[in-house]
Amino acid sequence: MAVLACNNSNPQQTSSTSIPATEDTLAQMPGSGAKSSVSTDDQLFETAFGSFKTAVEQNSEELLKGMMHFPLQTSDGELSDADFHSKYKEVFNADVRNLIPKAGEGHTKEVAASNQETYYTQLRKTTDKDAKLFEVHTAQTGNHFVFVFGKVQGNYKVVGYYSK
Repeated sequence: MAVLACNNSNPQQTSSTSIPATEDTLAQMPGSGAKSSVSTDDQLFETAFGSFKTAVEQNSEELLKGMMHFPLQTSDGELSDADFHSKYKEVFNADVRNLIPKAGEGHTKEVAASNQETYYTQLRKTTDKDAKLFEVHTAQTGNHFVFVFGKVQGNYKVVGYYSK
């Protein structure tokens, strides 16, 4: 609640005590139901992946760079923030730009927490504690591409990439 002082050219906001809406209140509002105040990892990943697909479809190097966590773990070692531009066309080649925007639920999977492969163990060190890892698999004409998403500081980003 804001209170403005009359004839004052410098309005100030005054705090007041208010009671937050409860789930019961929200459920009674038209078109509303009980709301969760915290998004699940699955929801956060789906949102991040949707944005990623759009950025790939638009071939937006700048947007995609912002969706990466550097150093990005790749099958060839680490890719630094500074080297992203020089490797962009290699990572986001025509096959990837064609396949990722079409990728659906059948192309994504959660990496099992029990998976102790060195690659995933290394990726987990860069992500938030107890956060899930998700893989996006695409393939065309013998080429197989995998982007690994992990939660970093509360947001899902690409933390790994490899191709076969």
